[in-house]
Amino acid sequence: MTQLSELNEPSVLECIRRRYSLNLIHTFSGLFCVVVNPWKYLSGLYSKEMRNIYAKACTTSTELPPHVFFVAQSAFDGICSPPSVVTSQSILIT
Repeated sequence: MTQLSELNEPSVLECIRRRYSLNLIHTFSGLFCVVVNPWKYLSGLYSKEMRNIYAKACTTSTELPPHVFFVAQSAFDGICSPPSVVTSQSILIT
């Protein structure tokens, strides 16, 4: 969604629909990660290997696809920063 030329309801829904049809259930929208329930098992999506990939990645990287592990790692990095740069963190799940 970060690359949409027009940010309106039809374009957002079409973007999510296209990604969902490719089993890409995570989508970044600026600072937000939109996750759609796939209603089926997606092998490896939340595996230990996937978790490790995101844990080792720089949280400012745009090379990895959107994932809830990116959000978790970003929050963790924020609270584990040196005291001079530590920031309060919160994750909203609806």
